[in-house]
Amino acid sequence: MAFWGIAHTLGTNYNAPGAKEQNEAGTQAIAIARSLSARASEMERALIEATSLRFPTPAPDSVETQAAADQAYSGDVRDESGKTPEEMLSFGLVNAASDVLRIAELVLSGRIEAAKGNTDQAVAHLKEAVSAEDALTYMEPSNWSSPTRHTLGAVLLGAKRFKEAERTFREDLVKTPENGWALFGLAEALKQSGDAKGAEEAMARFAKSWAKQSQLPEFGWY
Repeated sequence: MAFWGIAHTLGTNYNAPGAKEQNEAGTQAIAIARSLSARASEMERALIEATSLRFPTPAPDSVETQAAADQAYSGDVRDESGKTPEEMLSFGLVNAASDVLRIAELVLSGRIEAAKGNTDQAVAHLKEAVSAEDALTYMEPSNWSSPTRHTLGAVLLGAKRFKEAERTFREDLVKTPENGWALFGLAEALKQSGDAKGAEEAMARFAKSWAKQSQLPEFGWY
């Protein structure tokens, strides 16, 4: 499952859809995961097979072919979550796995639409993902570890909807105070909307939060 995890983290994102190196690395990782899947549980094999649709062989070499692979992956995850017994999907989650997988489906759908340039559809999917994440029962670590507001904020920044992006990152900071990802996004939203003083203050908070890190975040990671 470690190789499945590598492939999963290399999935398409808003600012780097279909990156050649990313796709090749994901294809290699999921191929190894498949070769080792005989030792995995039924649930784990289902996740590996679903992710292999996102990273087919040969690796996608364009935004269009990657979007098609992402859609195949999204459909398979949706189908598996509908037919697999809930007890098989729990894998240690406090929340129902179908609820967590629903967030994955919505985030992926949002990223696909954003990559196509369909911003309104992307935002609609991602707002639904935010609501689904907010509805999860709280636990540490979270059953959904990549905050959906970060992805939504990045899409809004890319669409030049800076006030909406600012509001989204501020909401995330209420939920997770002083986290560097949201502070970095907030600073950019304020800068682009013309609030130089606010952007400077946000960046100062970010610098404090990010003091032990050597590399700045990139919105392609969100």
